[in-house]
Amino acid sequence: RILQLPQYLLLHLNRFTKNNFTIEKNPTIVTFPVKNLEMKDYFFPSTSVEKLLGSSLPTDAILDNMTNKELVDCIKSLLIDDMIDSIDLTSFINDTKKLKEIAKDIVVKVKTVIGTKYDLIANICHDSNPTTQNVPVGSGNLPSIKFESTASINSLVNGSYRIHVLNRATAQWYEIQDLHVQEI
Repeated sequence: RILQLPQYLLLHLNRFTKNNFTIEKNPTIVTFPVKNLEMKDYFFPSTSVEKLLGSSLPTDAILDNMTNKELVDCIKSLLIDDMIDSIDLTSFINDTKKLKEIAKDIVVKVKTVIGTKYDLIANICHDSNPTTQNVPVGSGNLPSIKFESTASINSLVNGSYRIHVLNRATAQWYEIQDLHVQEI
């Protein structure tokens, strides 16, 4: 059970399997969303986080227009057990600026805690060419078998890796392989 989703989600697809003769790469093409990968079906939040998932969070503009009492009530409603430390608001009850600062900070933390969608920012690929390889079977005088595999042991060693990475500031994707970098 996932109780809290991380800021960055790293997924590793193990595409290599070992059998009696070789290591093979699963050639299945994997597709995935580039934006808004929804993880809520795998997320089992605590009841206090669950309560917040169904409510809308106040914007800065709404917080700026609240009275001190409304700010205190808002802060108390946003505090999540086990995730955000309880705050003693009695010393700030008359400090509107500080209450707004606390409320805005908590809203940012709550958004981080309850966010269930992810955008792709990088992808690493292993490339290899199909090879033919002799593999000895058993021992003694048994013949070798010739077979074709998209990822024999040799291609695992000789294959290459490339990465696709997003420059979030410019929304430009790049492909990097060894020392070569190109826009895609």
